Amino acid sequence: MLKLVIDANIILSALIRDSITWKILIGSAIEFYTPDYLIEEVEKYISLVSRKNSLSEHDNKKILDIICKYITIVGIELYEENINRALEIMSNIDIKDTPYVALALSFDNDGIWSEDKGFFKQNKIKVWRTQEIIDSLR
Repeated sequence: MLKLVIDANIILSALIRDSITWKILIGSAIEFYTPDYLIEEVEKYISLVSRKNSLSEHDNKKILDIICKYITIVGIELYEENINRALEIMSNIDIKDTPYVALALSFDNDGIWSEDKGFFKQNKIKVWRTQEIIDSLR
């Protein structure tokens, strides 16, 4: 069974439209993990999500709560020892993605699920695109 760290753009994609992303998140046997930072990052975009999917911010927060039931949300105390290493990896790419990389460095997993091009600029952690996950589930 795959164990993947997921980043905010995957959650935002699931919120914006009923998509394959949503189906993978709630209907697959994949184990998902994310740093607690994700909630803060996604909530910054709730009003934008609401404009795109025509749901209220309240309804989008409820949907986010549902999605989070399918994800293990990890506190910083479990990945903070890898923050500096992750910062080195992401410093010339996108430092706001450091928590995801730090988490991926902190336990046995298969990589990060993201469509964020920045993750593909590093070579320390495997990055999965949605299509690769779909292919692996067949």
